[in-house]
Amino acid sequence: MRAMDDKRATSYFHHVRRIEEMFKTADAIMEENIEPHLQSDSEETDSDDE
Repeated sequence: MRAMDDKRATSYFHHVRRIEEMFKTADAIMEENIEPHLQSDSEETDSDDE
C-alpha cells in the first residue's frame, strides 16, 4: 500500500467496504429466508425413522 498513491489506496478500501456490504446482505438473506427452512442432521435422521 505504501507504493500506491492516496487515490489508489483509498479506492481499494472503498472496494473492500462494498464487498463487505455484499456479504452482510447475503448473510441477512440467508438468516431471514433460508435458515428457517433448513433441517439439522438430527431432525433429518429422526424423520427417516418414522
